[in-house]
Amino acid sequence: LRLKIRKKLYYITYNRRLRKLIVEVI
Repeated sequence: LRLKIRKKLYYITYNRRLRKLIVEVI
């Protein structure tokens, strides 16, 4: 369970960085 939660958190942070990058590019 801990691993799953950590993976979810990591995925969320990665998504945020991707969105930030996309916003900066556009």
